[in-house]
Amino acid sequence: MLSPSSSNLLTEISRFPTYMCEMKRHAVPPLHIQYKTGNASKHCPACVTWSEERLSLRAFPPLPTCRPLPLQSFSSSASQAWRPWSIPVDIHRVQRRLRGLLNKITAANFDSISDNVVALAASVERTGDTRSINIFAYSLVERSILNENLTGVLVKLCQKLVDELEGSGFAGGR
Repeated sequence: MLSPSSSNLLTEISRFPTYMCEMKRHAVPPLHIQYKTGNASKHCPACVTWSEERLSLRAFPPLPTCRPLPLQSFSSSASQAWRPWSIPVDIHRVQRRLRGLLNKITAANFDSISDNVVALAASVERTGDTRSINIFAYSLVERSILNENLTGVLVKLCQKLVDELEGSGFAGGR
């Protein structure tokens, strides 16, 4: 059995922030285990009998209960988040991505690849940098000259680019 003056107990208590127990006899850690003597419960870790019935949080108020937000509110708020209109683009990165997309384009996968090319063209058009726009257009023309088999697909791609950019207000409106 431990007594309140036990040296082991005092070293254990000294490691925690101290508060006075209900009996005002000695310091106790903020989270301590209650034990019961008869009907009354006393808070004191130096007592003989320990009971793990419940933890006491006297130093901290209880946390408020919050209901979780539905997942739909997160997805709709993310789509309405503020995005800058003009983001500076690294032209080398754009040119590399465009060349990669043009290497993959065929008549079979035209729709999916062309959507990516249109998005890339829109990001270049937003910057308003004429050098970037010229490099983008030159890469398209260069690819159609080098690969004669895909000239028809690339003409379709150029037509889609013009239609999409004019429809969204990027080109032609300036």
